Amino acid sequence: MRAGLLPGGRNEAAGEPVQSILQVYAEFKLMLGRDYGLTEDLLHVHAGLIIFFLAAILSRQRIRSPVPIVIVYALAIMNEMVDLLTPGKSAGAFEPVADILNTVVWPSLLFLLARRRISRERTSGGNESPVADPPPA
Repeated sequence: MRAGLLPGGRNEAAGEPVQSILQVYAEFKLMLGRDYGLTEDLLHVHAGLIIFFLAAILSRQRIRSPVPIVIVYALAIMNEMVDLLTPGKSAGAFEPVADILNTVVWPSLLFLLARRRISRERTSGGNESPVADPPPA
């Protein structure tokens, strides 16, 4: 095999820009945790909530819409794929699953609560009053 070629005839230099982008991204995440004193788990929780609300705002959808929650799940999975491709980053077998769960659990709960309110409004005909009717005189 000639120098500079990877298996399959790919050029080694072609993967370098991607690897450097992945490395910069990984270093950025480490810097966030280090500079703000946050654990990686807490960063995932905050990132999930921020992405959820930003996705709702930027897509002009309510949080009960599936659009924001789908974006959170997609970005959580993409982040873990990036982590797996980052050189020098080793992860345990359960770490990617835990990271995804930390990212999506609170946005998922908020989404489900918002959806529950919709179904309650539909079943009650929208006549649900937050204040009880006064007793008959």
